[in-house]
Amino acid sequence: RGSVATLRQFIAWLDQQREEGVRVNEAIAPEPDDDAVRVMTIHAAKGLEFPVVFVMGLGTGGKSNDGARVWWPREGSGLPPEVRCGSGNGAFATAGFAAVEEEEDAQEAAEEARLFYVAATRAEHALAVSLYRAARRTDSSLAARVEGALEGAPPETWERFEASTGTLPAAPTADGVSSGAPPVPERAAWMAARAALAAKAGRAPVAAATTIAHEGLADVPEEPADELAGPEEPWRKGRAGTSLGRAVHAVLQGIDLATGSGLEEAARAQAEAEGIGDRWEEVAQLARSALASQAVQAAVASGRYWREVYVGAELDGTVVEGFIDLLYESPDGLVIVDYKTDGLRSTAEIDRVMPVYRLQGGAYAAAAEEATGRRVASVVFVFTEPREERTVPDLDKAMREARERAALLMRRGV
Repeated sequence: RGSVATLRQFIAWLDQQREEGVRVNEAIAPEPDDDAVRVMTIHAAKGLEFPVVFVMGLGTGGKSNDGARVWWPREGSGLPPEVRCGSGNGAFATAGFAAVEEEEDAQEAAEEARLFYVAATRAEHALAVSLYRAARRTDSSLAARVEGALEGAPPETWERFEASTGTLPAAPTADGVSSGAPPVPERAAWMAARAALAAKAGRAPVAAATTIAHEGLADVPEEPADELAGPEEPWRKGRAGTSLGRAVHAVLQGIDLATGSGLEEAARAQAEAEGIGDRWEEVAQLARSALASQAVQAAVASGRYWREVYVGAELDGTVVEGFIDLLYESPDGLVIVDYKTDGLRSTAEIDRVMPVYRLQGGAYAAAAEEATGRRVASVVFVFTEPREERTVPDLDKAMREARERAALLMRRGV
């Protein structure tokens, strides 16, 4: 949140993230006129293109082979689970464990290659890939695999750059004197004061808006179907339906909401990026359904709207956070629009899941009001199939209930 102007500030920011174990949230569709270097995950960059792209962090090794592991067979196969316990010469493994592990490793490698393809194809003119990794006896990292592939590629297609090991001078101050760390006594006092303040303040628990929504609703499914379910590929982590929902959201984050221009191309690209290329028409259909909704048309007509907006604020001791699909200004205040690509078949099924979504909307609205200091006029859920829109009734009451659940999570120490 915020920005840095120099390389030195950026490195300092990275150090701070690492030291504090911060989970970085990012907008998938940043403002196109920002003159800045963007730091994004591969998932956040899907569907976007940039003149120059640097792909980093490929040097991590494979998973550890130590410890106990269990591989469960496909349902209905009649096969027993395969197990390994221990490590080194004292390890025990069932007869079929090695073969199952080899298959799983191959699927993991294929998934890594697919993600690298997505990252590499974000570059319009130039692509730089960091192949740095720690020296090890066996190297199964993606960086090693990419380097091996480059060795056999035509030399005119790529060029190797050796990293410099030099050091940067300290940044000069206004009077020309180099600025370094503060004197040791001064820094020690500052660190002590900082530690005391952190201990006094403690760390507020963090919860997603969806967690707030489920709190205290035992009669409602913990996780209502959030996307259309489809055939599940055994080696994919999670449901294929989740991939469909991500693809639809990514399309809506990148295309022109007023005209729908480029929708089919974006649907093809996002479906391919999610590994469901044969379902691109389904992705396009659901995106068109959202574009035709009154909520999206009202956002476009407002002239001031934002997509994939991160919101986070402390509500009664718990930090509530999430991403708002579409946010726009109306004469009465801010309006929150949330796309739902659930595989629902009737109005009755929408009625069944609305108690959860009502509180999710209340949590979004309460966090948005707390963070911006502005009134949220309404929260609208746009269901893409069946095509229907629902506005959270009595939003003030929903926000109060969301705060009550946030306070309950605080007492539980979540």
